[in-house]
This record gives sequence, structure tokens and C-alpha cells, in this order.
Amino acid sequence: MKVWDSFLPNFEKFEAEVRALDYTGTVNPVDNVMYPDISAEVNPLLLEYITARCSKYLGKKVVPKTAFHRLTCASTDTAPHQAHNDEDMGQYTFLLYWQDGPGGTALVEHAGGWKYPQTDAEVKTWERDTNVYESWIEYDRVEMAANRATVFDSRIMHRAEPVQGFGECSADGRIATIVFFDTQEI
Repeated sequence: MKVWDSFLPNFEKFEAEVRALDYTGTVNPVDNVMYPDISAEVNPLLLEYITARCSKYLGKKVVPKTAFHRLTCASTDTAPHQAHNDEDMGQYTFLLYWQDGPGGTALVEHAGGWKYPQTDAEVKTWERDTNVYESWIEYDRVEMAANRATVFDSRIMHRAEPVQGFGECSADGRIATIVFFDTQEI
């Protein structure tokens, strides 16, 4: 896992653009789940910059699969899966925060002692406990800070914090840019 502070050199320009987007929501074509308060309008220059930084860090060509902005605030329905991984979406998960905390991204393991569901029984336990906050133990966290970014293996179980978000709308709510990508040898 890598964490960058001051990720974007022109953060303020992009922040104004991100906060002005329409966050109606969208259905994810991979899992067919409706995710509320999503905008898929990611500026190509922003995506290009993210891709270049991640490629340099990983030493591999980064191939974005999905990119979007996620708002979580007082009016947002709870995410369909609190504790989850993004393995179905790509090899890596990238997050960029647009404001200071509270919260961030908690890396979690199940109270049963596993970090990643590998057996049918563990998958069933995850399905049962994904939205049971107390069933997950936080072992690390990327604290939210404006212009902080992180990239990590998509198999890692994690949870957005605070789960209910904060603020009232895109002007003051919790917004993260999320990019799922695969890599190729250069």
C-alpha cells in the first residue's frame, strides 16, 4: 500500500469541479448493485495523472477499468457493503480524498480471524456480516485528508469511515475519487 500527501499539484482546480458534479448514482455493471451518490464524470486529465503516478509507483502500466467519484453525506443511503474488497473490479484500488476527515479508509479483518474470504463458509460469513460494524476489526487506516491518495491491492477488505459520511451535500460532504485498475508489464 502506498499513501501520498499533496497528490495533485492543481488540487483546488479539480476540487471545485468535483464538488459541482451531479451525484445521482449509478448501477455497477459488475455486481448490478445501485450505488447512490456516484458521479462517473471523471475528468480525463485527472485520470491521466492518477494513472501516471500509479504506473510510476508500481513499475507497471496501469490500465483503468472503472473510475468515479463517491459522495457520502447525510442524505446518502448507506453503501450496500460496508466491509468489502474490490477484487471483482480490478487488481488495485486507488482513492483520492477531497477534504479533511473525520474518517478515511479502515483496513479490516473479520472477527473470525480472516482478512480475506477464501472458503465458501467465509464468503457466506462476509455476506451475513458485511454491514455488521462490530463483526470487523480495524487493523490499519488511511486517515482522510484533502489531497491525500492511496493505492492498495483490491483483495484487501476495507470500509469507508465514517460509514454514514458527513456533511449535507457535495459542497461539504465526504467525497473520494475511486479508480479500479489492472496492470501490465511495461
